[in-house]
Amino acid sequence: MFLGALIDENGRLRASKKEIAPGYTYEEKTETVKIEGQTLDRKVKLRHLETKESEGGFLWRLSNALNELNKSYSHKPTVLNARGEAQFLKDLVLDIGTVLKWLGDYRTVGRKKSLECYISERIEAEFLSKAAYTQDDRQLLKDFLKHYSIDVQKAIDNPPFIEMEILTQGDIGLLSPRVIYKEVLSQEPVLAEGVAIIEGKREEFLRVPTRWTDENGRKSVIQPGEKIERGGVTYEYRGLAKSDNMPIIERVEIVTKKARSKSPESGISLKEASEIMGPEYFFGPDALRKAFGVEVQAPTIRFTNQELQEARARGEMLILRTDKASDGSNLSMKKMVEHCQAAF
Repeated sequence: MFLGALIDENGRLRASKKEIAPGYTYEEKTETVKIEGQTLDRKVKLRHLETKESEGGFLWRLSNALNELNKSYSHKPTVLNARGEAQFLKDLVLDIGTVLKWLGDYRTVGRKKSLECYISERIEAEFLSKAAYTQDDRQLLKDFLKHYSIDVQKAIDNPPFIEMEILTQGDIGLLSPRVIYKEVLSQEPVLAEGVAIIEGKREEFLRVPTRWTDENGRKSVIQPGEKIERGGVTYEYRGLAKSDNMPIIERVEIVTKKARSKSPESGISLKEASEIMGPEYFFGPDALRKAFGVEVQAPTIRFTNQELQEARARGEMLILRTDKASDGSNLSMKKMVEHCQAAF
């Protein structure tokens, strides 16, 4: 919504990209793809959303801070949960609508200064310097902003230097963490030929698929690089020998990695998942029981602790669903209306 408020009538956005982009980390990896029948090895660059709350541009950090302010005013647990009742605002409400108006003003009259400086001046003038709000509320507002590395007074006294640039709709779209980012850095064809040393003899081969019959008589087509089992030993199929068109397989040394204490296969408990996601982002058996009177045995949660934490940071939810009503019939829309008539 904030990015939308900064976009002009031509669908462009003029701002400092550094101020409005979330925090990302990047990694490079190699993958094999098949395009128009040709197998290619290509190097790609992927990005991941930075989970540290102090990372990212000002607008991204402000968005996260406002989310916590909204929860605070609604008496829901926040990032300052350790303070107990002291984490809740009483009268001060800095809401999304207010900031959207400020961003609209910035788009037309505020571009001579940084976005952080402009918004900080508005927060100071309309909230922090207003005696109408209690000292506790004003200090709590500062503390929430500080948690996301926003220092209003510092931004006003020492405005950061920025370089404004024009962002197109494509540039703007890539700012969103929901957009999958993959940049192809290089690619080259996978060599169709290779050489192996078989029993001390040099053997040239072609990397092509071949038909294979396993120990149980099952027939299939295997690809170069595919693992196969024979006599309890793992081999890798390399290709067909040029000399006699026979399959060349090489034994694979299996290195067993130390098992993790908790893996996606074993999953984690409902209690752990609930604690990680929080009450606003976790809906399990209790929620189904409360909503529809349905008793459901929850399946194993096949996510790791880290995967759930990263999902929570992106604002995603973990939801248990059911297709059966309490009497065993299909949980159709009609059935839901009948069950929840009073609520609807």
